[in-house]
Amino acid sequence: MGNWRTLIAGLCVAVAQYLQQNGMQIPNDRKGFGSLVVGVLVIWWAAVQKDAATGSQPGDPPTKARIAGALKHGDYVAPEEIQKSIDASQAVDQLAPPGGG
Repeated sequence: MGNWRTLIAGLCVAVAQYLQQNGMQIPNDRKGFGSLVVGVLVIWWAAVQKDAATGSQPGDPPTKARIAGALKHGDYVAPEEIQKSIDASQAVDQLAPPGGG
């Protein structure tokens, strides 16, 4: 869950929407519990899909910014990951047109 801020924001919106529609009452019938379960499943599915579709894909070398952030927070970054990032950055630089345009 690398995108936890978005997840928390989505959860707050979902809870606010539920409370706006149903008030502070706890579901007490089959339809109410069904609605609550569907809402929880939608929140869970959105969280899974958001994390699967945001940020780097598995196997992507970490970016300079991600490495800098990890080091700033005291996280360990394997030297081979740093080298992969350098290699990827150099490959992009070689493909870029002269003058950055």
